[in-house]
Amino acid sequence: MWPACRLSVRLVVLGSSSLHKQRTGRLRVFDAMSGCGVRALRYLNEAGADFVLANDASQSETELRLHNMQSYAHGSSDANAEPTWQVSREDANKALMKAYIE
Repeated sequence: MWPACRLSVRLVVLGSSSLHKQRTGRLRVFDAMSGCGVRALRYLNEAGADFVLANDASQSETELRLHNMQSYAHGSSDANAEPTWQVSREDANKALMKAYIE
C-alpha cells in the first residue's frame, strides 16, 4: 500500500471510531472481510474498540487471523470478563445478519 493510502486508512479508522465512541460511549466493530485481522487489531489497539468481530470467508486466512487476534492482550486479569474479540469464517452477508440479530 502506498504511504499516502496508509495514512488515509489510519485517519479514517481512528477518526470515525473515536467520534463514535465519544458520542455513544462504546465502540463495537464488525470487520466483514478481515483477511489476516490486522485492521481488527487496529480497532482494538488504536481506536479502543470494546469488541471486534473479525470475519472472513477465506479458509486460508482463518488460522493466521486467529493467531494475530490472539496476540491482543485483553488487559484484564478477570477470567469472567467479556471477550473483546471474536473470529468467524462466514460469508460477510450471513455474518452481518447473525451479528445484527444477536
